[in-house]
Amino acid sequence: MEDTLAEVGRINRMLFKIIQDKTKVSEEQLNDVLNNKKDWFLTADEALSLGILTEIIL
Repeated sequence: MEDTLAEVGRINRMLFKIIQDKTKVSEEQLNDVLNNKKDWFLTADEALSLGILTEIIL
């Protein structure tokens, strides 16, 4: 069980680093989502401004 928890923590840290390196999402925003265990819904414009999207096609 401890090995599984350690692996989950390691994977979360890897994902956080990738998200932070590739987008404008802050560590604080990621921690907020994780700590509150909630879904994070974004509009297309919000995703674009955070660097999650590169273009909105209409």
